[in-house]
Amino acid sequence: MNLVDKRVSVVGLRRSGSAVVSLLKRRGAFVFGSDTDRTLDVSSLDIPLELGRNTKRILDADLIVVSPGVSLNNPIIKAAKKEGIKIIGELELASYYIQSKIIAVTGTNGKTTTCLLIDSIMKAASVDSVVAGNIYPGTPLSLIVDKISPDTVVIVEVSSFQLETIEKFRPYIGVLLNVTPDHLDRHPSMEEYIKIKSRIFENQTEEDFAVMNYDDINIRNLPINTRSKRYNFSITEGPLMSVYTKNGFICFNEKQLMEIPAIDVPLEDILAAISVVGICGIRKNSIIEGLGTFKAAPHRMEHIGEIYKRTFINNSMCTNPSSFVKSLEVLTKRPVLIMGGKSKMVDIEPILDSIVKEVKFCVVVGEVSKLIITGLKKKNYCDFYVAKEMKDAVRKAYSVSLPGDIVILSPGFASFDMFENFEERGNTFKKEVDNLFEDW
Repeated sequence: MNLVDKRVSVVGLRRSGSAVVSLLKRRGAFVFGSDTDRTLDVSSLDIPLELGRNTKRILDADLIVVSPGVSLNNPIIKAAKKEGIKIIGELELASYYIQSKIIAVTGTNGKTTTCLLIDSIMKAASVDSVVAGNIYPGTPLSLIVDKISPDTVVIVEVSSFQLETIEKFRPYIGVLLNVTPDHLDRHPSMEEYIKIKSRIFENQTEEDFAVMNYDDINIRNLPINTRSKRYNFSITEGPLMSVYTKNGFICFNEKQLMEIPAIDVPLEDILAAISVVGICGIRKNSIIEGLGTFKAAPHRMEHIGEIYKRTFINNSMCTNPSSFVKSLEVLTKRPVLIMGGKSKMVDIEPILDSIVKEVKFCVVVGEVSKLIITGLKKKNYCDFYVAKEMKDAVRKAYSVSLPGDIVILSPGFASFDMFENFEERGNTFKKEVDNLFEDW
C-alpha cells in the first residue's frame, strides 16, 4: 500500500495506535491522531492530534486505522463508513508490509501461551522467529515490520477485536484454539463472536494451513469456507495428534506424550503448538527441547513466592468463565481464591459452580461482587469475604489460609472496574504479596 502523502487518521493512541503512527510516518503519510483519554502521554508522537474526544476531524482522511480497543459502533467510525472512508486495523496495516510467513493464533483462551510455545520450539530448532501482536508484554506487529527478514517466522497473537477489521490478512498457518463466551459486552452475540474468530482463515489459499481444536464443539461444527489444508488436534480422539509434516505425518500417542517435560499449561495449547511446528517440519527432538525450555508469560499461573508454606499464584490474565474453570481444575488442592472484576455480560453459572466445587475460601473484589455473592448464597456456599481493594483481599486470603495452602488470584472477569488492564491488576497483587513478606 502506497501511503506517501496520504491523509491517515489513527483512532486510539495507546500501544498499537502509537506503533501505527510510527509506521505511517515512516511510509510518508500525513497522520492525525485521536483518543478519548485526555490524560494519555502522547508527547513522543509528534503529530497533530486530539485528546478527550473523537471529533469529525477524523473524517478528513483517505484511510482510518482503528486500534483494537475502539469499537466499530463508535459514532465517528459509523460516520466514516457512511462516507466510504476505508477503515482497517493495526494488524491489517502491518501485514501489508510483511513478506515473511505469518503464524496467527486466536481463541478465547491460551493464545499467548501457544504463541510462546511455538516460539520456544522454533528457537530450539534454530529457526529465526519473533512473537508479536496482541500478546503481553510483546510488540505490536507494526513495530517489527522494518526489523525482520523474509526468512523470519512471525508468530502473531490475534484477538477478536483485531479480526473485526481485517480485509486481506492472510496467515500461512492460522490456529483456532477454542471459542467460549467472552467479550459479549462488545460482540452482539455468541454466534457473531464465533464468526469473527473464524475470520482468521477467510483469506487463506491452497498453500496455507488451518489448525483447529477438534474437541471444541463450536469449532468442530464450524462451517468454514477455507481453501487451506485443515488439520485438527485432539485430546480425546486417538491418536492424540496427527499433523502434516514435510516427511508425512507425526503422531503423538499418550505414551509418547510422557516424554514431554512437565509444563503447567493446558495440554490443548501444547498440542496446538506441536501441530504448528509439525507443519513447519520441526523434528521431535527440537519439539521436546523447546517445550523443556519454555517460559510462561507473566500473569498466567505465575508462581510468585511462598510465605510460611503458602504458595501464591498470579493468574490475573484469567478474564472469562472457561479460563477461570480451567485454572482451578489444574491445581492440586482446593485454593484460597481472590476473584472478581468487571462483567463482560457472560453467563456466570460456570464460575459459581467451579467455586462451590473447587474453592476452599473465596475472596471477592470489584464491580461483580454483589452478583457473585448473591449467586453463591443461592448455592449455599458461605465461605466468602467481600474485599474493598487488592490489599484487603490479599491480607484476608492470607489470614484464612493454612501452611500448605495455595492462594491464587484468578479473577474470571475484566479488570477495568479498578485497574487500567490485567497487567496492572496482577502487578498490584504481586506488590501486596511482597508487602506480606515484609510484614511477616
